Amino acid sequence: MANNNNEVKITFKAFNQEFNKSMTEMNKETTLLRQEMKLQQEQMKHNASETEKLEAKMSGLQQIYEVAKRKTEETTATLARAKNLWGENSEEAKKLEEQLKRNQIAEQQATNAITGTEQALQRAKQAQADQTESLRQLQNLFSVTGQSVGDFSDLLGRDLTRAIQNGSASAKQLDTAFDKIARSSLNAGRDITELRASIRSLDSGSSVEQVRQDLARLGQEANEAEKEVNGLKDSLKSMAGAATAAIGVGTAVSAALESSSLDTSIKISFDVPESSRETVRQAVRDVQAYGVDGEASLEGVRRQWALNKDATDAANQEVVNGAAVITRAYSGIDFTELIQETNEVGKALGISNIEATNLISRLLKIGFPPEQLDKWGRKIYVECTRFRESKFI
Repeated sequence: MANNNNEVKITFKAFNQEFNKSMTEMNKETTLLRQEMKLQQEQMKHNASETEKLEAKMSGLQQIYEVAKRKTEETTATLARAKNLWGENSEEAKKLEEQLKRNQIAEQQATNAITGTEQALQRAKQAQADQTESLRQLQNLFSVTGQSVGDFSDLLGRDLTRAIQNGSASAKQLDTAFDKIARSSLNAGRDITELRASIRSLDSGSSVEQVRQDLARLGQEANEAEKEVNGLKDSLKSMAGAATAAIGVGTAVSAALESSSLDTSIKISFDVPESSRETVRQAVRDVQAYGVDGEASLEGVRRQWALNKDATDAANQEVVNGAAVITRAYSGIDFTELIQETNEVGKALGISNIEATNLISRLLKIGFPPEQLDKWGRKIYVECTRFRESKFI
């Protein structure tokens, strides 16, 4: 029996000798590939782009994966032969099964490394493309203004100016520089989206002079659009000044809704007489001019008129204009909800909606948290009392 076991061991050793030699050679090949990849990464550390580094790493990982794949395939074939010679549950087969698992893990690790590097490479390529596009648009802007980055060093700061000059600025930094320069040198109140579209037309064949004329036209449209929203009551002018000045051409022009579409919406959803529809229509246009989207502006105005059927059109219009100014001035405030809270505050404190709007504006100006407005009841009453006692109101 002992002799038989010895014969099995000797036979397995001879059978396994070629396989072990092959595994050893492939292990050495993997080690060498890793060393070469590490050396290459060090050599490229300071003189290659992120994309170039990742492409080189990807190449090395592909070679390592190919070796790992060969090891798995050869182990699988050797295991099949061992099972044929000594049986499925033999000691020899179990040893090879353990080695196969180790090799499969190594192959999967190589696959995961390739996947992660490929994703990083795609991100780097996208970042490089974004950087190229942002740099081209900034250069186009310089062409339109007739200036260079050095002329705006005080505006941009030393670090950003230097990064742009040496080509290390990211797409985000270049976009920031574009916005600052555009607002400073062309028109501080102009919508940057519209301006970018005009500048980008240089890439499709427009001349610098054509773009300058287009920008001049946009400036005129912005001025005309702003005039449409300047009819606020004297009581709101102090609040409206800053908000109106901040409206860009894209926002202001979008306020000019298609008349037929707006009229249809008013007829369907508003319970107001024919004589009030023009005022309602203008109120919606004014609210949209402050940056409130179409659906919210329509619903907020509808709610104001519905909750105050006995109020005059002029009074309701003043309330929605005031609410629009507040919504524009303080982030996180929902226009429609503000209309609701204004009515509830007025009702709770026994004051008019206009007085409630002015009250909320004053509370916000002296630091009342915008997110607390929905807790209008006792909270606002207590705050009002405290502020009155402190002579803030």
